Amino acid sequence: MLDTVAQRSKYFFAVPLPTGNVLIDSLFLALRLVATPEVVEILDEFAEPRRVGDWVDGFAARTHRNRDAVLGAVTQLLAQKLLWNLADGDEAERIGRFAGEYFDRNPLAEGEALRPIGSMHERRQQVLFSRPVPRDLASFAPLAHAVTVMLIGHCDAEFGMDVLRVLARDHNIDLHLVLGHVEDPALEQQIANERPQMLIVTTQMVKYSLMSDAPGPDATALDADTVYVAKARAILNRLRRCTPVPILLHNLQVPTVAPLGRSDLGLGAHKTRVALTNVQLEALARTFEDVRVVDVEGALALHGKRGLVDDTYGSFQHFGSLGWIVQTPESFRRDVYDIAPPWNRLADAFGERDVAEYDRILATEQLANVVSVLGLDQKKCVIVDLDGTLWPGVLAETGSPFSPDAPPRHFEEEGGGWGYVGLYRGVHEALRCLKSRGILLACVSKNDESVVRALWRYPAGLESSMLTLQDFVTHRINWDEKADNLRSIAAELNLSTSSFVFVDDNPLEREKIRQFLPDVHVIGDNPFAIRWELLTNPYLQPAKITDEARRRSDMVASQIERERLRTSAADQAAFLASLNIECTIAMDAVDDLDRIHELVSRTNQFNTTTRRYQKAELRELMDGDTSAVYTLRVNDRLTDYGLVGVCCVRGAEVELFAMSCRVIGLGVEDTFLSRVLSDLSARYPRITAKYIPTDRNGPARNLLPAHGFVPVDQHAWALARPTPA
Repeated sequence: MLDTVAQRSKYFFAVPLPTGNVLIDSLFLALRLVATPEVVEILDEFAEPRRVGDWVDGFAARTHRNRDAVLGAVTQLLAQKLLWNLADGDEAERIGRFAGEYFDRNPLAEGEALRPIGSMHERRQQVLFSRPVPRDLASFAPLAHAVTVMLIGHCDAEFGMDVLRVLARDHNIDLHLVLGHVEDPALEQQIANERPQMLIVTTQMVKYSLMSDAPGPDATALDADTVYVAKARAILNRLRRCTPVPILLHNLQVPTVAPLGRSDLGLGAHKTRVALTNVQLEALARTFEDVRVVDVEGALALHGKRGLVDDTYGSFQHFGSLGWIVQTPESFRRDVYDIAPPWNRLADAFGERDVAEYDRILATEQLANVVSVLGLDQKKCVIVDLDGTLWPGVLAETGSPFSPDAPPRHFEEEGGGWGYVGLYRGVHEALRCLKSRGILLACVSKNDESVVRALWRYPAGLESSMLTLQDFVTHRINWDEKADNLRSIAAELNLSTSSFVFVDDNPLEREKIRQFLPDVHVIGDNPFAIRWELLTNPYLQPAKITDEARRRSDMVASQIERERLRTSAADQAAFLASLNIECTIAMDAVDDLDRIHELVSRTNQFNTTTRRYQKAELRELMDGDTSAVYTLRVNDRLTDYGLVGVCCVRGAEVELFAMSCRVIGLGVEDTFLSRVLSDLSARYPRITAKYIPTDRNGPARNLLPAHGFVPVDQHAWALARPTPA
């Protein structure tokens, strides 16, 4: 990095905005971003070629900026080609070659030269481009997760790339994006070289055929693939032959207008054929492993499509954004004799929408899927306040969560349950949904527990739809500070507070949690937004709901009861023996792949490396001749804990040992690892393992030495063999 000789690229627009920031935009570099002056200053420093190592210290001292942050910014700017690495060859030649290939599909006006600046300057200054969150120097700091994603598409993928990058950084994800095209015969080789962790297939060019070759209005073949679905099937088959990583497949935005208006009827109708295609894409995704649909249509519809999509302006077939309209080269004005309305009239017509909003909506939906599928920073427990959150007012004062004075059957037949009560009913329903997803529920309240228990009774007609104290795996109803109660719950559940979501209507309590437990996600500012946040937050949406997830609340409740009994037992060994613990160990259980993936993705504490395997990697280990995935199931007289342990083995190395915190303290980890080592010892003279310490996997640090392993390197351990007599 320090030896890199770099120069500012000549092939992007840099236009001042009214906010004082600068819009940086380039079709050729496939990005659009808004940067603060300090980032532009770094670019300007490389107006002439410079060696990064010779420059960085002087710049940091001269500007009083953090050297590491500056280097991080330079690294990103090089990755985005805003700074050109001279070792990559001649920029003009490389960009010119790309432009020739690109504009074979989207031709420039005859005789128009490739120009780095100028053609869009005037309209770039409009307020439409002033709203995106700008990149400042701090935004280039190192992040918790590094993820590589390949976008396979065309202009919709290209112009949204940096919007997605910026959004990912807001979620602590350093997202490296690579662009590919299905028309590229070398796509498979590109995937092999880049090794992305996920593919996102955006809208494909066959969309034009879908709109021109659609069946007639009397078509009834619901089960026949539309031409778009047939192409999507071929693309997925091609991708699955070269990579097993998760794939996100965009659906299509349903048109807002139709050529024949209200007379356009049947399955072949302009709008219906696209809606049918979307249904078929959902069905198609289910026929492939680790493929899911990104609901582009739903995301755009949620925000109101009229001011976002371009069929409101001038194209029935493009399926694009109004933003593309203002990308037109200025020289194209000659096509209309230089007579054209000003671009600000476009904003007037479609509600002052920001032309980058389309990209941000799609990026938000894409990133939500990335977070969910890769299991990044998933939340495991939602802790809710009671008074003012689950019911109105203070229970000790009202005497009942909801008024018992309503007329008979008011909540059942008069719609009372959907009136003002509906706000709270919706929150209860959302929490029930989270419980079914495998998210634990707990509650905290500043109250007398005996009073709450006595008064927590619902009027007739509400009992079946509202939560009771039994729905929560644990509770803290006392007069202690809620931050202390959350710490207590974390200790009891053996979870980090970073896996908590806290819901409270009281702004003071929310602020205290933000201050004292900053890694807890806090909501409740607007009571009407609580349900939406709970149901749509990507960190509360596991990609797959396993049987263990559905039973998690019951299993954790049994774990808490077990620990209560343990603390009261005089003889710990006798107590464990009384549990009648049974362990079942299996190898390469393909039917359990979803649960195995969930366990290695979620487990942070009893996990020797915290490596996050993809399903494809786990299946590869299962299918290998010299590799295996061992699983552990545990039950005792209190409960069936299900599949709680995974050990990944490659050759003679134990790559990962992970076990659910639900069974920590039962000693089952020794039974499990002993079986694995016994199998490996029969095949290999020397067995190795890894332990990579993190700030959270301390409970696993003694596992290897307890079984005879000794350290041989920073993270490598080897099993010590007895010396022959």
